Amino acid sequence: MRSVMIVDDESLVRIGLQSIIPWERSGFRITGVFKSGEEALAAAAGQSFDVVLTDIRMPGMDGFALIRELKKTNPAARFIILSSYSDFEYTRQAIQLG
Repeated sequence: MRSVMIVDDESLVRIGLQSIIPWERSGFRITGVFKSGEEALAAAAGQSFDVVLTDIRMPGMDGFALIRELKKTNPAARFIILSSYSDFEYTRQAIQLG
């Protein structure tokens, strides 16, 4: 089973992502849910994640900074970026981060 990390500062988004997707049936297990990039980065120091779902705009460390840091220690991780913003600059940065 692949491990999943969810990172979003909005509690309803975190709850929704955990409940609307049939994770286990799809071969995934949620092994971490965090409200900030800093919390997620600290958790990743002791555990490896296969997939990271992260918001872009969060107080403190944003999603892009989190991805950059996580790629240093876990280059094989896959990232899914969440955003309700339609700013093309976010799309460009996401593409540059792979």
